[in-house]
Amino acid sequence: MAVLSLSLLTGCVCILCHFASLEQLLPNIQPFDGQKVEICAEVLEWDVTDYGSKYLIRTREGSAVPKGVKARLYSFLEPVADEGDVVRFCVPLETEIKNYDRSRGIFFYAFGGAEPIERVQERETIRGKIISKTEQLYQSPVLGVVEGVLFGEKQNLEEPIRQMMEGAGLVHILAVSGIHISLMALSCTKFLEVFRLPKRYIKILVLLPVWGYVALAQFSPSAVRAGIMASIASLGWLLQRDSDNLCALAAAAMGIVAVSPFALYSVSFQLSFVVTLGIILCTSPLSFMLQQTKIMSFLLGRSGKRMERFWMGVCSTLAASTAATIFAMPVMLWYFHYTAIWGIFGSLFALWAVSPLMILSMLSILFGMLGDISVFVLVSKVTAGLAGLFARWILLVSKGISLLPGALFYSHAVELFLCGIVVTVLFAMMAYRFEALSFLRKKQRMKSFFVCAVFCLCSVGAVLNLCSYHQLTIFRTDHAMILTRNNQAAVVGDICSSYEADEIETILRCEGISQLELMLCDSKDTDESQGIDLLLQKFPVKVAAIPSEGGFSAHIEKALGKQPIDPQNLQATLLGNVQIYSGENGVEIVAGEKKLLKQTGKYDIIKQDAQNRADVVMEQENWLLLSPEDKNLGIFKTLEEYPVVKIRVQ
Repeated sequence: MAVLSLSLLTGCVCILCHFASLEQLLPNIQPFDGQKVEICAEVLEWDVTDYGSKYLIRTREGSAVPKGVKARLYSFLEPVADEGDVVRFCVPLETEIKNYDRSRGIFFYAFGGAEPIERVQERETIRGKIISKTEQLYQSPVLGVVEGVLFGEKQNLEEPIRQMMEGAGLVHILAVSGIHISLMALSCTKFLEVFRLPKRYIKILVLLPVWGYVALAQFSPSAVRAGIMASIASLGWLLQRDSDNLCALAAAAMGIVAVSPFALYSVSFQLSFVVTLGIILCTSPLSFMLQQTKIMSFLLGRSGKRMERFWMGVCSTLAASTAATIFAMPVMLWYFHYTAIWGIFGSLFALWAVSPLMILSMLSILFGMLGDISVFVLVSKVTAGLAGLFARWILLVSKGISLLPGALFYSHAVELFLCGIVVTVLFAMMAYRFEALSFLRKKQRMKSFFVCAVFCLCSVGAVLNLCSYHQLTIFRTDHAMILTRNNQAAVVGDICSSYEADEIETILRCEGISQLELMLCDSKDTDESQGIDLLLQKFPVKVAAIPSEGGFSAHIEKALGKQPIDPQNLQATLLGNVQIYSGENGVEIVAGEKKLLKQTGKYDIIKQDAQNRADVVMEQENWLLLSPEDKNLGIFKTLEEYPVVKIRVQ
């Protein structure tokens, strides 16, 4: 107990000390808020966007801001620099940033607009050289899988492939984590054992390539967590102490938060630690439960030693995948509003291919970088071809699993998120002192906890469906309003980016929408309607009222498959007596005896008289719930982060 208290106290002191150092850094940046500042920086990452390009940079000497500070640079121009290059620019800064970016050490945004970005020095990092060689050896779609598995790099991963892997619950293999670090440590250990070195030296030397690999993954939270736990395991062996995975996990969390307190806001940090906690706690009980099933008992009882080990491995893989899926469910619902239902089977069929894929792809890159000698080139191409086979197997499994009905379960209901937390807590309680129980008690505990978990999920789902029946739900994005009711939906407004199209898609998926009743664009033309065609590619629409003039009209017509109708003076009644009228003053919507007007990019629910006044007012920033006495009850938010109003329609 004393050791635990001392450890917690030490961690708190470290975190407070680091927060104090952050306070010393932030005042040096905040005075530049809104000002145009000249900056010299090194490019760490870059990407192409709808509007131009964006960069992750780290300031260097010669900048007005402190040296070594990370920032986001946004530009309307095409990318002019690669990873490792040094650039110079003069743009306005913004220091009010999101906590997610703070978790990556980012402390300000730089908005370049159309301002020129000068590349003053061209450099190529070790990571850049390795990725460049990888791009020479592999072609899409294998390239995206290989880079994701090796380095957590997703820039060359095509969007359909990413969605397919999300549907199969396999996107986690594209982030460097415990699987990758364990394989790296095991491979290096086997290699060093060839030289007959003492085991204590091997345990120390193997940490060098492990942390080198963590550096190649750009010190992502999941990679750092796995690296710290591997280091603690090696240190425990050297000190002849028994390993404790829970203590190692706690030490890893404390170390990361002590160095970067904002890491708590990182989705990668939260998922990595929650999933690892679930695997540590629940793999053994779930594996025991699987071994007691009739099918597995039959297979284990009639198998030899080799097949028995195989079936035991299958049980362990299924148990670990189940634990990871259950513990990740609340985090996935909170941030992404979906969870992969069949991800357990995706892991069972695809995880075994990760190890040979990593080994063969590393060998192909290593031989490819040794030179242009014909033998090395031949070996590099052969190993790359073999690695491609395993990558294609992962893609094949992803496609098969993602095509199963209900592969992704979408929801933005707060109640279901809370239910996910309850189920996670139930499984954690189930694992408490599980090994000390008798065989009969183990079976009884497993059955009771599974019944409780299924009851919670089914009852909450049933209540949500009953409560949403005949209810008109209204969502809002930056430029559009989404009306849904009884698995029907209409989108009114404009969709000006792929990000907004993705947001609307998530809303529609969560509401169980497969087809739109109406798509009404209220803009004069489609010059800024960059996301309408993207949404129409995923959701067929019965009536599309979109202007025929504008730069994106041809794309919209191609996605629609026919000519859209003119939105002017359009009148429609749908979604249970919801009336929509498009006129000169914008779009007028009447629902549940409440009138909503869209004008100049803003929706308002018009207040009625004292007897029939509206009980909801939509402002530009949020929806405000008002009581009959006109008292503000606060902001009504959902997991979407975009406020929602629910109106009962007869």
